[in-house]
Amino acid sequence: MITEYVLFDLPPGITREQVVQGMREVAPRWRTEPELVRKTFVHDPVANQVGAFYVWTSRAAAERAHDAAWRQRLRDAYGSDPVVRVFDTALVVDNALGRVIEPGADGAPLFAARGLHARELAAADLPAIQAFYEANPEYLLAINGRAPAPDEARREYDDLPPAHLPHGRRWRIGLFDAAGALQGLAFVLSDFVAVGVWHVGLYIVATRLHGSGVAGALYDALEAWMRDAGARWLRLGVVAGNARAEAFWRRRGYVEVRQRHGVDTGGRINSLRVLVKPLADAPLGEYLAQVVRDRPDSELA
Repeated sequence: MITEYVLFDLPPGITREQVVQGMREVAPRWRTEPELVRKTFVHDPVANQVGAFYVWTSRAAAERAHDAAWRQRLRDAYGSDPVVRVFDTALVVDNALGRVIEPGADGAPLFAARGLHARELAAADLPAIQAFYEANPEYLLAINGRAPAPDEARREYDDLPPAHLPHGRRWRIGLFDAAGALQGLAFVLSDFVAVGVWHVGLYIVATRLHGSGVAGALYDALEAWMRDAGARWLRLGVVAGNARAEAFWRRRGYVEVRQRHGVDTGGRINSLRVLVKPLADAPLGEYLAQVVRDRPDSELA
């Protein structure tokens, strides 16, 4: 969750009544933003400035809403460029609602996109996770040639890397629709092997959503959330020959750094393509200097 601060100058002569009327006119448009938690309009009559504080589920949502076209509209309407600052928002104390909002706590959304929202899963969600696997067996059939096991959800929920591969927090994330039905899973590890490396261990969306663009939009929101949480590089393994998955991750900007052979993925021995995506100012060379096991010539498992 992030807070975005926007402020811009008004042309001379605008009254408070005109400012408030302008706020009323645009307010309905912001009610349609699914990833906007709250918007607070502000006006400084002394400095003749107006703006707002926005609370968003992710930085990516703010960037989509306040793109180059939005900035141009402000210039055309008011003759000034906005000042925009973005802050990580760990907690919101909301006395009107009588609660403290914390991303990932008490079901608060981590991020959202295309009508779906993400929250951290708990052991109480295991029946829903198992039902999701059974309703969407294509992933396991593709990589392991088998249907979901009766304890598939529990095994995935409890799975951790070997002890020699350190990591920070394991995030078990469910992707839910407005009715509360589970429509996807994303399991990620923070600070995997090195600080700033986040590993995407699992990413699945419901089969019925394939080809709709939902998987890409949700992944983009997930990536923005990981970046906001401190990720500098993203890493994952894709089974060689899983053409649909390989194409999806290429479109997301991942590049292959090595291959691992003879990997038991839970029912079949596969070869894995290890893919990495550097974010922002994080060069791939720096990643490979820190994560020795992912160098092309590495013999480490």
